[in-house]
Amino acid sequence: MPPIREDYDLGPYRTIQRLPALHKDGLVESWLSQLPDKQERVVLNILRVPYDDLDEEHQRAYAALQNEVEILKRSRHLNIVRIYPLHPRAISLRGECYLSQVNFRDEAWWFWAMEYLEGGSLADRMEQMGRLPLEEAAEIIYQIGTALDYIHSKGIVHLNVHPRTIFFRYPLSGPDLRVELVLTDFANAARADQEVIGERAAEGELKSYVAPERIRPDKAKSDRPLDNRPKDVYSLGVLFYHMLAGVPPFIGNDEDVERAILGAAPPPLQRFDVPVGVEDLILQALQKDPAERPSIEHLLINLDKNVPPPRVVGVRMVAPGGEHGAPAEGTRPHTVPYTATGASRPLGAPGGVEGVAPPAPAFSDRLKARWQALTGALGSIFRRTPSYPVPKLLEPAEEAVLKGRVTFAWDWEGELRDNEAFELRVWKEGGPHDRAGELQREPELEIDLDILVPELPGEGDKCFWSVAVVRQNPYRSLSKEAKSRSFIYGEPAEPEETEETTEGD
Repeated sequence: MPPIREDYDLGPYRTIQRLPALHKDGLVESWLSQLPDKQERVVLNILRVPYDDLDEEHQRAYAALQNEVEILKRSRHLNIVRIYPLHPRAISLRGECYLSQVNFRDEAWWFWAMEYLEGGSLADRMEQMGRLPLEEAAEIIYQIGTALDYIHSKGIVHLNVHPRTIFFRYPLSGPDLRVELVLTDFANAARADQEVIGERAAEGELKSYVAPERIRPDKAKSDRPLDNRPKDVYSLGVLFYHMLAGVPPFIGNDEDVERAILGAAPPPLQRFDVPVGVEDLILQALQKDPAERPSIEHLLINLDKNVPPPRVVGVRMVAPGGEHGAPAEGTRPHTVPYTATGASRPLGAPGGVEGVAPPAPAFSDRLKARWQALTGALGSIFRRTPSYPVPKLLEPAEEAVLKGRVTFAWDWEGELRDNEAFELRVWKEGGPHDRAGELQREPELEIDLDILVPELPGEGDKCFWSVAVVRQNPYRSLSKEAKSRSFIYGEPAEPEETEETTEGD
């Protein structure tokens, strides 16, 4: 069995260097790779499966790999990690070119390619900052929330939302700062109405992200139809709390955290100057009864009301005495939990505390005032953005019959500024208005309907398309969506042959 190494040709790609694994089971290796004749880099995730003695662990890993690829190849959303088709000559599964294998004498290497996310993980950002500013945390919740709302609309749940599965697409530095959050790791994803087996795998800090009904599924059973979507809502609520407080709602050993998740109230966020409306929104998401939690859509609507866009993101806060949120020398780091007396102790220690209260803010009033002035000034600049004209759709015509590669074209009377682009949206009747393809600065885009939108209805059914002007970072619609045009998804009919007649026949 040859080891995976640098400069190794795997399918059409050549490995560059090993990366931290996307999955924490230790069976999947992640490698930064690229096509030899191109500069664009991807991440190859590789699972080595032995031919003989295929144990249960490898079987689970292989099933999870298939599950993840199947979901991602059908997902087209700005905030969901992109998966790339492999070279058509690669040996592939079920005729698709997304999951392929290379065979050796003793094992097979299954691999798939996804985009390289250069900005690092949200976990890295939170470790660096301690706590995130409200506007930044709210924008992160909004972007990841839209990704969850997208998969929920398709009947899928993620079941693994936490800082280590969320990445920044671009580095948080440089003159062209673009803040795009990306949800990854769909290995545990399942259908929203599917009973999920073996959900208690999370350990340590990640245990705090597990919803109560996943710890005690017997308590959650009722006469209502099974719905897993509230589990993602709970995890998103924990993430919001964690970013604002510097620690999750409950910390300690696994048993203590489980007891608190089942029966304790989260420590209040008032000491962090979190607005009452935002705290109420978080507490709604953290309800013990899944039926009492809001939907992702409802949560995002109320988030916009309490922290309205445009939101300032990607701003590095500097704590007194330290850089980028690091504590001053001789002080405790933000992530050390405190009791009322200032001594740290684990959750569940004697004293009857329901949860561990996070540390008090370390920022001075002067720094806070400067931050508020900065955000207010930036907000006023963004709010002066003029209204944008609506694009005018050109081609294809209304009710055209379309299949395969199609060029969509439109006209627009305005002039795009930096960080602005057109967004083509294609959807099936009654479905969400999903983005199709990359954001575009030219008024046309060619897409392959068969690949890009694999969940369109069967041939002969009606679909729609439209275009809007958007700001890329932070993402926001700048114009109204153009009045949509319908099209029929299917093969265009062959023109009927007619017999020519001449006078005298």
